[in-house]
Amino acid sequence: MARRLMEPKSAYYATGPDGQLQLIAQQRGGTMNVSARIEELKTFNADRLSVEEMLFLSADAQRLRDAYEARAMPTPEWLGDQLRTLNVEIDRRKRDDMEKRLKELKVADAADMTASERREARRVERERIEKELAGAPSA
Repeated sequence: MARRLMEPKSAYYATGPDGQLQLIAQQRGGTMNVSARIEELKTFNADRLSVEEMLFLSADAQRLRDAYEARAMPTPEWLGDQLRTLNVEIDRRKRDDMEKRLKELKVADAADMTASERREARRVERERIEKELAGAPSA
């Protein structure tokens, strides 16, 4: 006799790297598989996660840490470590995105320069490099 699975009561989605919505977690019968979520939090690999997935895990970790603190219980060391790892990686990726955008803006600014402005910018950079080389000890 085949068992009929319960339909999910709610589902959580995030945008994947391709821009499509992807199912992150489902709530069945009113409870999520808590053990699987905790195991995922303990063993995630940040290199394989999108920023959205890391934000989702970070929110879970923060809620879990808040629950420990609300009950005046010591927070497990692994939880603090994983939360720090997530925050560092999220901040790093945000900085990388900002640096990429800054580079795009600089390229656009350079494209807007006239030929004489580009020559002047090259002259200033050349003089700066020559001055730096003149002051550097010979190898």
